[in-house]
Amino acid sequence: MFISEQLLYTINQTLKQSQRLSGPLSVAGVIHGGSINRCFRLKSGKESFFLKVNSQRDYPEMFMKEAMALKLLDSTHSILVPQVISYGAAGDEQFLLLQWINTGANTSRAQERLGEGLAALHHHSASGFGLDYTNYMGSLIQSNRPHAEWVDFFVEERLKPQVKIAADKWLIDQDTINKFNLLFCRMKEFLPEVKPALVHGDLWSGNYMIGEGETPVLIDPAIAYANRECDIAMSKLFGGFDEIFYESYNHHFPLEKNWSERTDLWNLYPLLIHLNLFGRSYLGAIKAALKRYL
Repeated sequence: MFISEQLLYTINQTLKQSQRLSGPLSVAGVIHGGSINRCFRLKSGKESFFLKVNSQRDYPEMFMKEAMALKLLDSTHSILVPQVISYGAAGDEQFLLLQWINTGANTSRAQERLGEGLAALHHHSASGFGLDYTNYMGSLIQSNRPHAEWVDFFVEERLKPQVKIAADKWLIDQDTINKFNLLFCRMKEFLPEVKPALVHGDLWSGNYMIGEGETPVLIDPAIAYANRECDIAMSKLFGGFDEIFYESYNHHFPLEKNWSERTDLWNLYPLLIHLNLFGRSYLGAIKAALKRYL
């Protein structure tokens, strides 16, 4: 992987204008592990930055939307996120430049603070479900068209668009599509009334870090005002969260009765996302979840 001279020049000028340049700008390393973006560590003097690069043509405004999300999360003063240094484009390359986070120990205290911070975030509410702009979940567009009721938002803006993508790509059979349509009709049977909560939206173990001083940091958000159980459910999907995280969260913001019975329901959305991005290996989990509710 490489960074074009044009992009590096643009970032250099951006840092110079913001007086963040303390020495020659250089690429200190390639960061591996992401499946969507090219990521790098940049250095200027003693300061490091985290850089994400992708195609502006393929994913228009992806990093602008991520920067907006990080700034909104930061404004809640509930849990740390990386500081947005800059975002922009050079040719077809778009970039997001963030504060570099040094990795710390993922201790029990860190997990406890992660639960406390997420609970504080979820206390931030809105008049309805959604957001005033679309964003991304992974590399897929995520519609946040506002709805007054959670069921309507979850069905219309989360499940239906992903079922359509899966059907159009021949990743899902007609029987499973029929089961989704039946689920849409019965959805209200499973749901208590909930208040909109500001959620991270893509809360798996790869989307939080533990910084220095056992400090949790949320990264790669896919925010909306939604049902807070969705964040908790997704944290269960791929593991990586200790039991003390859930105990801490529940202490600071107790979950609704029988919340765990709805976990597979909420996880239909990230499973559909994974089906559409990575293929049919996720179809079995989707069918198993549908079977539980139908």
